Amino acid sequence: SVDGGACPTATAIVEVTVESAPDAGDGGSITLCSSGGAFNLIDGLVGTPSAGGIWTDAEDLQVAEVFDPAVQAGGQFTYTVTGSANCPSHASTLQVTVVLAPLAGIDGTLALCASSPTMSLFDGLGGTLDAGGIWTDPTGAPHGTVVDPAVDPAGPYVYTVLGLTPCENAVSQVQITL
Repeated sequence: SVDGGACPTATAIVEVTVESAPDAGDGGSITLCSSGGAFNLIDGLVGTPSAGGIWTDAEDLQVAEVFDPAVQAGGQFTYTVTGSANCPSHASTLQVTVVLAPLAGIDGTLALCASSPTMSLFDGLGGTLDAGGIWTDPTGAPHGTVVDPAVDPAGPYVYTVLGLTPCENAVSQVQITL
């Protein structure tokens, strides 16, 4: 309003609309185990990112918002929330690292006679397994990869492959019967 003195007061109205700026959160990084479950990428961002944005990979190709470390490779992903004429779009990046889960094979059994020749404990495991694991005997003591039925006790021999964080150790066992 402007006081016009001897003239009438002049008045004008301005309506102001404040738009919420798009919020893609702040970038982040996460390390997942390949044996872990699917992960919603937005949960790896810092802050309070708005829903409804679009995820793209390093080649700028659109990807799903749910990441499955069992079948997808890690990398850098960008989350973009579209803006308007008054508020520009906002983007943040998430670095995803996938650590391969260790494999210890599938449990098995070996039936041996006390007079049988020595045998590799690996012969009792099935499936795929990683080398470099540790064997323990039925008492929990460290044991080599070969079992000698003349001196070694019957029972479960456990093979453990250590997992790198965030993956858990993989464990399998061979049940030896004499």
